[in-house]
Amino acid sequence: MVYIIGMQPASYRLKSMVGIRMLAETTVLIVLISLPIILLFTGEFPKMIVLIQVLVVACALVALPLLCAYGFITYKVVVDLDGLRAISVFRKQFMGWEQMLSLRLKTAFGWRRYVIMSEKDDLSFPVLLSSVDELVDQIRARLPRGGRMAAVSGAKVFAQDAFGAAVKIGGLIGGVAFIVLFWAFFAYLETHKTVGAKPPDPADAIIILVACLLFTAAMSFRSFKIVMMPQMVSTDSSGVTLKSWFGLQHFAWVDLKTIGPPLFFLPEGIVVKTTKGAYFIGNELDAFDELEEEMRGHLPIS
Repeated sequence: MVYIIGMQPASYRLKSMVGIRMLAETTVLIVLISLPIILLFTGEFPKMIVLIQVLVVACALVALPLLCAYGFITYKVVVDLDGLRAISVFRKQFMGWEQMLSLRLKTAFGWRRYVIMSEKDDLSFPVLLSSVDELVDQIRARLPRGGRMAAVSGAKVFAQDAFGAAVKIGGLIGGVAFIVLFWAFFAYLETHKTVGAKPPDPADAIIILVACLLFTAAMSFRSFKIVMMPQMVSTDSSGVTLKSWFGLQHFAWVDLKTIGPPLFFLPEGIVVKTTKGAYFIGNELDAFDELEEEMRGHLPIS
């Protein structure tokens, strides 16, 4: 644990490897944004075919907002007796200890961050900070109930916000699009075989067909799991209730058997196995870490 002595502040920065990776990613984004300008000034852009021109411009347009988003990522947090300061390239935030109401772990697009909530503003920092557990412990030590979610009417509710729901729908659309793209590629290869040249090897077509079938099965299974993922989970003394687009499911604490990771091609989360079946819960629920901690606390002692 790291404690503040006197007025000496404690600093938490992004882990070294994370900082190097982000530097490499921002460099690539800068190159993509600069590429159309460089090609125009060198006179190479008009010489390209239209498809390549569109691709270069599209990459630059996508890279620009991504580069701006990197500027709002907190790379340093300073803790002192007054409160907490979060520093990014484009902004600096401060929140006093007396303003803090709760601490939540949130996830969007795979980006996990802690959010400190107050009556006015929120302050966030990524889980990729060095010694982030020590930082979280220091914050929780100064918050009522450790900043954890309070039970309302005997139950805790872990819900997915509108942004998380949009990500969920986007994942479904992306899965279907990839399946269509793979089969379109297979159909294109079959309908554009070279005429008059050496006949294509039938084994190549079989390999591509098998790859398409395997990919379709994996993406279909992933899409099914995303559809069935609950957008709200509530816990009380009796057990867990999961609410998805298709209704409610409930299991008692005594039914809980194991908690493990999902398959590698599924979104991040946990697989909860019970006597009634297995349930996949994504980590984009609000305060997902508290939900997982509570569930693991009810696992049977082996």
